[in-house]
Amino acid sequence: MGLLAASLFLAMSYFPLQGPHAELDLSAEERAWLKAHKESIRIPPSPNWAPLEFFDDEGRYCGLIADYMHLVEKKLGIRFQYIRASSWTEILSMAKKKEVDLLPAAANIPARRGYLGFTSSYFSLPNYIIVNSSDTRDLTIDDLSGLRIVLPKSYVIKELYSGIRCGSWGGTSVQS
Repeated sequence: MGLLAASLFLAMSYFPLQGPHAELDLSAEERAWLKAHKESIRIPPSPNWAPLEFFDDEGRYCGLIADYMHLVEKKLGIRFQYIRASSWTEILSMAKKKEVDLLPAAANIPARRGYLGFTSSYFSLPNYIIVNSSDTRDLTIDDLSGLRIVLPKSYVIKELYSGIRCGSWGGTSVQS
């Protein structure tokens, strides 16, 4: 289900929003697939990635990515099943086990290509280095080699820059 869902997602992202299937150049196979799966495409939003995606106090899926996913639903005439996960680590585990069909925002890195299919990016997000205000250096990612930093578990920076010594948190504790 994943590759066809990804290709449909990419195809619709280049057209203005006007209604189900309007102006989309979908094949008969794609239209039939959408009809058969219009309420069964499972998406696990990142639970704590505000302002991009998160669940509010009333359990609603919110944020910039959520807004985009809601537009995708409207454009394709479908309704996603939003699957709650407690962490990004859990989301990646669910993807590996094929318990979900589409990740709305996952970095395309070699370690994930064995179990995920990727489309072109629909948005780009820069990374920033935030340090204590007493440190006035202009740091780059290369300057972090040998320093201890803390990132969320399974965060892509750890996988891209293996020279960085990372601690991680997955709730309230920090491990090194």
